[in-house]
Amino acid sequence: MELEQKNKKDVRVVYLVATVMFLALIGLFLFMVFSGVEEPAVNIADGTITIDVKYGVSFPVSEVAQVTLLPQSMDEIGVGERTNGYGGFDSARLGHFPSDALGDYLLYAKIDASPTIWIDRAGSAEDVYLSFEDSAKTEAVFAELAAVVPQG
Repeated sequence: MELEQKNKKDVRVVYLVATVMFLALIGLFLFMVFSGVEEPAVNIADGTITIDVKYGVSFPVSEVAQVTLLPQSMDEIGVGERTNGYGGFDSARLGHFPSDALGDYLLYAKIDASPTIWIDRAGSAEDVYLSFEDSAKTEAVFAELAAVVPQG
């Protein structure tokens, strides 16, 4: 009888530990999925452009040959395969991408949103493509960038 009670208690402990581990894994999974969804913040200050987000980048304005507002979404342009970055379950893509058409580039975009900003870094480093879910926000960021760098 005492052994039977001990076995029931052991089974309950195993179930409790398994349940806690399962819930922790679900929480970790949800955190990883939704932590990459935030849109980047673009800051221009002291001659430097900073894209502040996971896999973000900073570079001097002098490195930029031109900035162009493309009417297409990155989905229409062709994203390529991610080599390092975030490609979550929604349309957000962040990080390093190679493409036959575009070469190696940095992407901070909602790939189904248009227009797309192209920051041509003149061969000194990876070009940057940037878009936001709200096209008005993309256009506003483009206007800020165009005020400090040449347009294509």
